Amino acid sequence: MTTRNANKTIVESIEAVDSEEGGRKLKAPLSATSDATWIESIMIYTINTKVIDIQIQGSSFVLRSFFAIEGSSTEGGLIQGDENMDKTINNGERLEMINDDGSMDAVISMDYFDDILFVGVMKDWSFDKKRQWLIENNIIGKHAKANTIGYRIPTQAQSSIHALRFVDVISAVKSTIILP
Repeated sequence: MTTRNANKTIVESIEAVDSEEGGRKLKAPLSATSDATWIESIMIYTINTKVIDIQIQGSSFVLRSFFAIEGSSTEGGLIQGDENMDKTINNGERLEMINDDGSMDAVISMDYFDDILFVGVMKDWSFDKKRQWLIENNIIGKHAKANTIGYRIPTQAQSSIHALRFVDVISAVKSTIILP
């Protein structure tokens, strides 16, 4: 709290002290402080940083939808859709919004797997060799199962959370995900 310019009263009131029941508790209840909402938001941020950001593998990826505008019409841009998707991606097959298991198809850049699976000697493999290994091990492709949860920021509501099944990877663009 001191790094956030909290006054001395707030810092002292949220100091952790030993409780009579054992363990630790705040010196004063949050509701007794003048800025309870502000203090709660900082505490939640701190907990999320220590638990979620540090302990769980993951990354943020920039969404590219095929049904988005790719450049402007004055610059020769096209509306991207299944009909003009690169046929090397997912063997030219359409990305499914809802699969039988309720998951959504996704294509992700190879760097997602580079940091998780491809270490040591495998790190030096070519893109094609890594892609083939992912297909053979059913991590991507038709026989892959949903193995990732994606959520959309800023809403982060339950309706914005999806189980993702990776059907292919791309190499050219880092930290990119393509959804239907």
